[in-house]
Order: sequence, then C-alpha cells, then structure tokens
Amino acid sequence: MIKFLKDAKHMAFFPWFMLFVSALLYTFGIQAFLQVAHTFSSGMGAIAALPTFISADLKQYFSVLYFAINVPLILYFWRKNKRKFMLKSLFFLVIQTAIGSLFLIDEVHDLFANMIIDSSKVWDLKWPIFVLSSLGGMFVGISIGVAYKYGGSTGGTDLIIYYYSTKKKQSIGGIMMVVSIGFAILALVTTVIVDKDVRNNWLSITVSTATYIIVTFFLLNIIYPRYSKVRVEIHSEKMDEIIAYMSDTKNYIHSFQISEVTSGFTKEKKKIVMTMMLLLEFKNFLVVIREIDPNVWISATEVRRQVGKFNTSSVE
Repeated sequence: MIKFLKDAKHMAFFPWFMLFVSALLYTFGIQAFLQVAHTFSSGMGAIAALPTFISADLKQYFSVLYFAINVPLILYFWRKNKRKFMLKSLFFLVIQTAIGSLFLIDEVHDLFANMIIDSSKVWDLKWPIFVLSSLGGMFVGISIGVAYKYGGSTGGTDLIIYYYSTKKKQSIGGIMMVVSIGFAILALVTTVIVDKDVRNNWLSITVSTATYIIVTFFLLNIIYPRYSKVRVEIHSEKMDEIIAYMSDTKNYIHSFQISEVTSGFTKEKKKIVMTMMLLLEFKNFLVVIREIDPNVWISATEVRRQVGKFNTSSVE
C-alpha cells in the first residue's frame, strides 16, 4: 500500500484523489463531530451552519447549504485566482456536497450523530463538546491543509484568503484564523439571539468553537505553511560543489551570500553560505545538498518578518 502511494504521487490523478480525501475528511469532521458538539465551523462554514442551529431538521443539509453559499464566490473569483486552483476548489465542493448528501439518509445521519455519544446528552454532560470540537478541528485542519497542498481549497473564505495571501505573500494560516474568528463570532452572536438552547449554553459553545479554530489552524500551518520562510546556513567540505549547484537558477531561485570564516578549532579558512527560502522548499533542498555532501552541516531558523520582494514562484 505504501509503495502504491509513493508511485501514485507521480501520477496526474493523485492531486485529485487527495482532494477527494480532503473532502471526505472535511465532511466527516463537520457532520460527525462539530454538529454533534453544537460547535460552529470556521469561515463561510459558520454561515452555512446558522440554519442548522436554528432548525435541527436542517443539520443534514449542511453540505448543500455550504455549496450554495460558495456559488457566488466561485463565479466572482473564477478569473481573479488561478484557473487550476479554482477548478480544484470547485471539484472539492462538488465532492463534499456528494458525500454530505449521504447524511440526508436518516440511518447514516443517526449513525454518525451517535457515534461517540448520544447527541441529545451533549448539553447535559458538557465535556463531550470539547472532545468533539477538538476532533472536528483535527479533521477539518488536515482537510484544509491537504486541499492547499495539492493545489485546491475547501472553498468559502479560502477563495478570498488565497487571493489576498498571493498578493501580500503572507502565511495563509494567520490570515485565515483572523477571518474565521470574525465569521464564527458573527454566527454565534446571531444564533444566541434567535436560539434559546444556544443562549443558555453560549459559554460552552464559545469555548468549544475557540478550541476548534485553534486546533484547525495549528494543524494547517504545520501541514501547509505556504509563505513561512527559514534562514539557512550551510557548512560543508564540498562547498564549491554546493555553490555551483545553487548558482544555477534552474536548481535554485533565491539569492545567497558566501562568507569566508576562520575555524576556531583548526584555524583554517572556510566558506559558509547563507540564504533564505520557503519552508516548503527546505525539505527537497536538504535532500539534494546531502547528496552532494552527506556530512554537510545545516542550520535553519524561522524568519518571522521580512521586508522587500521575495521569489515565491515555487508555490504559486
């Protein structure tokens, strides 16, 4: 199975398969955990969840409602974002709607609604709310990260955030958390006004929603830290070969600095190379450099702030 997945990574269908997996995880996280925990999902998902809080009969229609909300966003951003990104996002939305439609079958809905605990007892016990919201956050966070990693998104505010992040070259996770908190607060306040159960349990729902958002975007930034950067320092006995590799723009697209230092132990003069790259590029870069020099010494430090232009074409 592992060999099959490794081989499949090089096939054209694999990104679409992973988007299918992403849609499956997303729908499962929402329907099986968040709805049972009475927890708002993030972004446009919180808006789609509003009717399901007001009327329990609408809980099974979340995926359909989410798709309907996304239609005007797809139309608006179709030409503003990259075409392949929009196609893959649309594919995700269609698949999640299809999978979510299974929950329209009462037996399926009831099975997942009571998978961990009877949903009717959640309000009384309290603790399942936080367990379920954390599990929902894990599934949704992984889903969003996988969708981005393979060139698509989960739709909704992702379409807006993608447009903004590619213009500003900022980390997606940070922007998305701000937007998601805003939509979650809006949905929570609205539901508190119109729904008595939510009004009586507003504190539990607020804490569980916050837990969900933190878990979701913590995982997102781990899986796909799109614009996170690292400062890399290289020490090697084969520095000339490494410099030759990095000097070829077909191999390496960022600028780098070569310095001459004196070893404190051997007193010999040596060259070191310093550069900055995207965190997503670092793993492959490390593999290549180790092929040149298996004994290379490399340090990587997170760059929290950078001013000026930076080449991000490798992830766009």
